[in-house]
Amino acid sequence: MTADPNDSMAEELVRYINESLVKFMSGKEPLANWDNFLKTLDTKFDVQKYKDSVTIQLKIKV
Repeated sequence: MTADPNDSMAEELVRYINESLVKFMSGKEPLANWDNFLKTLDTKFDVQKYKDSVTIQLKIKV
């Protein structure tokens, strides 16, 4: 999958996800904060737009 070239937040979104997952897996971030992580994805990064882009790409490749 490739990021939408019109999405100025795509790189920051990927970085945030990767860094957050490492923190959760290493125990530096408690799992109790998982809902906050998901909320940030929705509010700051409009993750639904990213999901829609990925869905379109998958449909084209199939």
